[in-house]
Order: sequence, then C-alpha cells, then structure tokens
Amino acid sequence: YNKTKLNENIPNLLNIQYGKEWHTRTFTWQSKVMPRGYLRYRKAGETKWNYKNTNTEIVYHIDQDCTIHRVILRNLEEGIYEYQAGDEGCWGDVSTFEVKSYMKNGVYDRDAHIKFLHVSDQQANIYSRLIG
Repeated sequence: YNKTKLNENIPNLLNIQYGKEWHTRTFTWQSKVMPRGYLRYRKAGETKWNYKNTNTEIVYHIDQDCTIHRVILRNLEEGIYEYQAGDEGCWGDVSTFEVKSYMKNGVYDRDAHIKFLHVSDQQANIYSRLIG
C-alpha cells in the first residue's frame, strides 16, 4: 500500500553492469507491461542508433504487474556511448557509459585494471531488528 508504482511513461529502475569481458555491458529495467523493449545505443558523436531487442519477462506484483527487460551488449569498441531504454512512446532519457580496454598489446595490463565497489542489499531493516 505504501510502495511507489511504476512510472508508466518511462523505463524504471534501470541498471547497467559490467560484463565478464571489458567490452560487455548488461542492462536491466522494469516497465509497464509491454510485449517488447529495446536498448538503443551509439558511439558519442554518431547520429544513427543501433537497436537491440530485450529479453522480457512479465512479473506479477501485489500492487502492479510489470515487464522486466534484459539485454547484453558485447564486443563494444573503446569509447563513450549514448543509450536509451524503452520503446516508441516510452523512451527513457539519453544517458552515457564508457568502455575502456585494460589490454596492452593483447596482454592484460595489471596496472590499469578496473576498480569498483560492489554493494548488495544488506537487508538493513531485518539486520537492525536482529541486533537491536
């Protein structure tokens, strides 16, 4: 009863992650129930969008049904990319991501490796009840 419903005009809860290889990115988001979805992307400075179909799954929540969209982009070149998630009449904002190679002359460069902090859902409310 006190949960925020999805905004039906745009993709919601969009998440972008690194793939197994440096040139891979994964995208996941929720939308109103719709039969399809796309991720469109292009290198910064280009004018033509590339479209990638999403894998979709309908999820039935207590307060609202939605579609989960998943898509993987592979073999991206180094550079800055612009992207949008959605479908006609339901596109999100244009955002960017960067792809960097951590290879030098075909060998992994240990001095230029990626660093990031991964934080998962710690169930803080449950945890605080256990220790409090």
